[in-house]
Amino acid sequence: LRYRRDVTGVDATVGALFAGREADGYHNRVLGLDGYWRPDEATQLRLEVLTSDTLYPDSIQSAFGQPAGARSGHALRAAYHWSTRDWTVHADYNDVSRDFRDDLGFIPQVDYRKEYAFVERNFWGNGGDGHHWYSRLTWGAETTWTHDSQGAPLQHQWAPYVSFAGPRQSNLMLYFGNGPSW
Repeated sequence: LRYRRDVTGVDATVGALFAGREADGYHNRVLGLDGYWRPDEATQLRLEVLTSDTLYPDSIQSAFGQPAGARSGHALRAAYHWSTRDWTVHADYNDVSRDFRDDLGFIPQVDYRKEYAFVERNFWGNGGDGHHWYSRLTWGAETTWTHDSQGAPLQHQWAPYVSFAGPRQSNLMLYFGNGPSW
């Protein structure tokens, strides 16, 4: 089930959701709240908060080494996005606890915290008059930091990149990802 409502007088929405499955000796229930706010033409803010309650049958618990009894967990996502013609800045935070379950498949991975951000600068060529060899050049960099809920690293990466859009719908992107391997 999903409900979403526009907030009168501002460019914003609030919403709620419920997803659930029930069977003999089994249930998985996910309940969530979310919000979106656009305070100006360039800025967007999002927040999503979910909680789950799950009970697996004894046979599943023993076959897959799951702890006995019901479990509950949380998932959180917060995002900031700012974009103009020449600049884009984005930051995203995700936190999904070890015991969060979404058996309907909306969130396939658990037990992680992830911070992701990027910044881009666009340079525009003169539209088709032959004075520039490009229609758009983009320089940017992104970074990702992911840990499990105990703080052990899963992914650390930073990556500068450049992309080109030119004549005859030509495109080229050079991406220089760099990060440790564990």
